[in-house]
Amino acid sequence: MDDFAEKKLQVKFVTKQLKYAIPDVPISLPENVSTKELNNLINQLLFPDQSADVYVNFDFLINDELLRQSLIEHVTEKEIQIEDTIVIEYVDKLPAPSVGECLMHNDWIAAVKAHHDNLILTGCYDGSIGLWRTSGEMLMMVRGHEAAVKSVAWLQDVGQEKRFVSGSDDGTCVMWSLNIHNINNNNNNNSNNNNNNNNVLNCGFLKKLHTCPMPELSPDSANATKPQNVQCVAANSDKTLFASGSWDCVVNIWSAIPNLGESQTNVQLIDDGRKKRRVDCQSVEASIRLPVQTFEGPEVGHKGQVTSVDWLDSSKVCSSSWDHSIKLWDVHAGRMTSSIVGSKVFFDLSYSPLNNLIVAASADRHVRLYDPRITSGSVVKNTFTSHTGWVSSVHWSPEQEHLFMSGAYDCVTKLWDIRSPKASLYDMRGHEDKILCCDWSIANDLISGGADKQLKIFHKNNDRLAD
Repeated sequence: MDDFAEKKLQVKFVTKQLKYAIPDVPISLPENVSTKELNNLINQLLFPDQSADVYVNFDFLINDELLRQSLIEHVTEKEIQIEDTIVIEYVDKLPAPSVGECLMHNDWIAAVKAHHDNLILTGCYDGSIGLWRTSGEMLMMVRGHEAAVKSVAWLQDVGQEKRFVSGSDDGTCVMWSLNIHNINNNNNNNSNNNNNNNNVLNCGFLKKLHTCPMPELSPDSANATKPQNVQCVAANSDKTLFASGSWDCVVNIWSAIPNLGESQTNVQLIDDGRKKRRVDCQSVEASIRLPVQTFEGPEVGHKGQVTSVDWLDSSKVCSSSWDHSIKLWDVHAGRMTSSIVGSKVFFDLSYSPLNNLIVAASADRHVRLYDPRITSGSVVKNTFTSHTGWVSSVHWSPEQEHLFMSGAYDCVTKLWDIRSPKASLYDMRGHEDKILCCDWSIANDLISGGADKQLKIFHKNNDRLAD
């Protein structure tokens, strides 16, 4: 009869959240127990005298990996010795993100970057740059480039002045200055003058600071004849520099500090009494700025278009490319410090200062986790597989070292925990065409934009997940 007895495993529950601590003693559990049964057990131990209305959902970790199958399946797959007591950590389960605002644009959305003052910059294929509040209010829409705007990044704030940079397929980056106080006043004036259909507000809230054209390469360079379309921009940690990457396989480094002695031009905003009209800023002149550093060349440079750039700190930048590589550069030393070779095209990357790791999006439907500090052996720490289309964009959580988001051509945005590589925590649906960009710069707002011309905001609820 003993051969048919249900097998048991010895486990011990631990938690870093003291308010949910239970006695630290071994417990015998059926080997096929699931997370549902584990949740019921922990709640019974925590709240033995409470009504059924008191229930806390937990996630469970074994050796720092989330449990997503039965206990015996997990320990067998991970080759954990079942003769020993299995230590199971439990943490608050992250609630599902809630659906927020949907902001309609006039063309494909290729770029998005949020600001902690609840502002969102967007860039579109028609050359326009949009400014929105996270509440859904559009503050401006300007035609800032002659071709698609592929990337935007916030620079330094100076009082009410907020600076940002945009990068475009027209081969330029443009530095802008935005006066939030003036734009707020203009919106208030607009609400008080909504019967004036021809009201023109020369508001002075937007200034074009500098135009940064991609530099001409030496005729001897293998990249000299390639297009210079800018695909990505990113500012360093202290906002004194920004990097750009382009189709000519070049990473350029630029000063992000404007020369206020040079000519700058106010941009007019035309208001028809109902909504903001698009403003054409292409003809507005601004002083030309040259890069302070250029990374390219046959030996160390990229051999395919640069798709993404991000900063590790104020002087170290990483870049991804169609050439299946991620390269790390030291701006002060003026050289490449290391190169990570992948198997497919990289479309995007994101670096987290919280864990010093890189997540990268690829054309093989996977997101990979890299440790740039490793100099020998495999730098791939994990692979996240769930998307059914090319992964176009990734972004780390600004506050929690385990969480990141991804967007893909399968029209789905996913929220991931690096401790659960085989399945995302949540799928955020609603896009009707491929996703081209995503951003998680504001702790509770996960933002994505794509070919359906929609900018979607999902809100992360009741942040209770323990690190």
